[in-house]
Parts: sequence; structure tokens; C-alpha cells
Amino acid sequence: EEITEIRYFAGYSLAKIDDVRVVPILIKRLGDEDIDTRVGAIIALSEMKSDFVVSKLIAALNNPIEHNDFARESAALVLGKIQNEHAIKSLVTALSDRSTAVRQRAGEALIKILDFDAVKYLIPALASEDMEVRQTAVFNLSKMKDIRVVYKLLDFLEEASVDGRAGAIVALAEMKDLPVVEILIESLKDVNSNVREGAAITLGRLANTEA
Repeated sequence: EEITEIRYFAGYSLAKIDDVRVVPILIKRLGDEDIDTRVGAIIALSEMKSDFVVSKLIAALNNPIEHNDFARESAALVLGKIQNEHAIKSLVTALSDRSTAVRQRAGEALIKILDFDAVKYLIPALASEDMEVRQTAVFNLSKMKDIRVVYKLLDFLEEASVDGRAGAIVALAEMKDLPVVEILIESLKDVNSNVREGAAITLGRLANTEA
């Protein structure tokens, strides 16, 4: 615990140094195998909100050759904490990354930066040909405790592919903490057959979960 505390305060102290030369050192520490070292760097970089820091974090996120998944996942995490809109484009691209951790952190960051507006990037990921990308999209959408997301998912069902509809149904079922049942029951009357079918399947999943 003492070593952890030292690393924690070391990272925090580095954030107080007004010298851009510290930033590459911290970026490198984001990729360290030791989680306490990474946490210290995350804390430090989260306190340093300059455009220079943001640009270096974006560069790390975008470069899987020079930076490992630890570094890129942590970069996305910090970008979410800083909430700089310049990171949006790279975070959206990262929603299709080969690394599950990077995809999850990118989605979480977009939610922090854009709040509800993040759905316009997260929902299309449900239509990806890559099953793992779809699964991560479900994971990220389920974190959005906003009833408006339910309506957006139902709209998505209208024109989505079979895989996209399956992803939307799973996402809807994960939102059981919201008052979705009433909305789904009403959707059974929708003029669109995809919406009706999706609502019925989701209600079935919810019933099985409660049982």
C-alpha cells in the first residue's frame, strides 16, 4: 500500500510541473504493466488539460504500433476525464478498435464528452460486421441511463440489419432499470414489423431475466 501511495502522489506531483517535457514521460507510463504506475499517470494527465496534452493523448490512442493497449485504453480514459471535443473524431474511430478495452473506454469517453449525443456514434456500431464491436456497443449503450436512448434504439430497429437488430434488442434488455416495459408494449403496435418483432423479443428477454 505504501508503494501504491508513493506512485499515486508521484503522478499527481508531476501534473503540477509546468513543463511540456513531462508529458511524453507520463504518456509512456500509461502503457506500464504495473497498474499503480498507470493510475498515477492517468491522474497526472487528467489534471493537465492543455491542448498539447490532448494532442499527445490523441496521438497515443491513434497509434497501436508505438503504444500498447494499456496506453491506448488509458489515453481514451483520460480524454474522457478532460472532456475535450477535439478528441471526438479519434474516439469514434476507436469504437471499432481490435481491443475490447480500448473500445469500451472510447465509448465511455464519448458519453462523458457528449452525454446523450453520444448515441449518434454508439448506435451505428451495433450494425458492425464485427461481433465484438457490436458487443462493446451494447456494453457502452447500457451505461446510458437515459430513456431517450430506448427510443433511439427502437428507431434504429426500423432499418437495421439482422445483426444490428439483435444488438439493439440486447441493449434494450440491458436497460431494465429504466421504465422500458411500457414503451416496448406500446411498440408491439408499431407499423414497422422489425420494431414489433424487436419489442416482442426484448420483452421475452426481460421476462426471462426477472424469472
